[in-house]
Amino acid sequence: MTHNLLNERTENRDKPFPWRCLNCLKREVLPTTLPYAAEVNNDNHLYEVHLPALEILQCRSCGELVFTNHVDEQISAAVRAQLRLLTPDQM
Repeated sequence: MTHNLLNERTENRDKPFPWRCLNCLKREVLPTTLPYAAEVNNDNHLYEVHLPALEILQCRSCGELVFTNHVDEQISAAVRAQLRLLTPDQM
């Protein structure tokens, strides 16, 4: 059953919302924007990064967050900004 759910998650990229939640199995996953704090390891140092408006997918039923490449990019950009690192385009 897990294999089918993972396949569904991959296939969901092209499907309209709401998506099925991998936690509660309800079709309640929708895009949302919320404040988020993350701990990120950079060069063996742990940094806390606060994102006031993270664009992420969340289940309306159980609250499960769905992390996508887009979410990872937002967190990475926040870390680079906080640490005053060059962006990939600036390198």
